[in-house]
Amino acid sequence: MLLSVSIYLLSLSQDAYGYGNGAKNNSFMILVTGWMGVFMEFAGILEWFVNIFKHQTNEFIFGACFTWIANPFLFVSWFTLFKKQKLSFWTSAFATLLSLSFLLFNNILWDNEGNYRQITQIFLGYYLWLFSSLTMLTTNFAAYYLTKKREILPNSSITLT
Repeated sequence: MLLSVSIYLLSLSQDAYGYGNGAKNNSFMILVTGWMGVFMEFAGILEWFVNIFKHQTNEFIFGACFTWIANPFLFVSWFTLFKKQKLSFWTSAFATLLSLSFLLFNNILWDNEGNYRQITQIFLGYYLWLFSSLTMLTTNFAAYYLTKKREILPNSSITLT
């Protein structure tokens, strides 16, 4: 778990992705402001559905902001590792899948007007963020394996450390 947290903290000091004409977005700023993008993306989806029912056509653009939700899932995984192992496992799995899903998007929400910018580059901050989630998922697999091994050999003289 400490390795996952350390990698995550390191990711915050790096740029995560590039957009437009060489501009970069810092991972720490994404962490601080990304929750707003989640709500704006959700509002954009609702507006798109409303326009469908009004028989208005508009382009549906869905950006990468929803992947920010991986952060709270990862935080929950860290804090529940020793008390609620199943919850920790599933939240780390969701965090990993959401983090990976960023690679599926071409656009990112740019402003509160609903304008998008094309993602042109992915930098070290993103890969460290992803690796942090993968590390936590691996930690959960290891914790599960060790727990099962203790159940199989409860009176064994072998100690698992």
